[in-house]
Amino acid sequence: MRKSKKVLENKISILTLDDDPIITSTIEAYFKRSGYDVDIENDPLRAIERIRESSYDILLLDFLMSPICGDQVVERIREFNKELFIVLLTGHKSMAPPVKTIRQLDIQGYYEKNERFDQLELLVESCVKSIKQMRIIKEYQERYPNIVLLDHDQKLGAMGNFVSMLEKVDADYFLFCDQDDVWLKEKVAMSLQKMEVLEEENPGKSVVVFTDLKVVDASLGEISSSFWEYIFSADMQIWKRGRKWGVMRPSLQCLSVLVY
Repeated sequence: MRKSKKVLENKISILTLDDDPIITSTIEAYFKRSGYDVDIENDPLRAIERIRESSYDILLLDFLMSPICGDQVVERIREFNKELFIVLLTGHKSMAPPVKTIRQLDIQGYYEKNERFDQLELLVESCVKSIKQMRIIKEYQERYPNIVLLDHDQKLGAMGNFVSMLEKVDADYFLFCDQDDVWLKEKVAMSLQKMEVLEEENPGKSVVVFTDLKVVDASLGEISSSFWEYIFSADMQIWKRGRKWGVMRPSLQCLSVLVY
């Protein structure tokens, strides 16, 4: 079992729902040892009311229960709570709801019960990462009211998200920023200055500015001061030829880019 210091510092609350008390008690003990706040419930209808009245981050629930099954529980919860992360548990794979239903109900994970909780723990950790990202966004919204969070009913993908944002932008100038970008302090000022120059030289035309990148490793250690020079370097060409034959340079597996 992996203990996370980050989880201990920033508690995540879990409600586990199963009509088998042994299952809920076992899950409770397991995740409490990892630093989570865990409550248990064995009645699906009471669980719905507890979620309505309390603030939980994650729901772990069984599929086959009485008087209503897990998918019906989720359907009722989604009527008043769209933010709860839900992982569906079942010991009967053939009886589980179809993938289409899981997507429609916005269920974040699916776990087949067994004597080990490793896979379930990974699903929970994935939920925790998303929850903490949303907390950070909301904290920034409180500090900077001009930040707007666009909540979509379905996943759009990277390109779809950018297009959606572009449709809602009413500013004279805007920049695209990916979630793992790291910008140098002068990037915005330099980009705006260049756009203003180009606008003067090309009146009445739309202007788009592209910048070079710094290539860095996972610790932001510089590999190359220029992405454009790097991709055409002899070293990179050797790697690209090797990749064609299934060879991967280990030093590039954690490649990231620094925008400026």
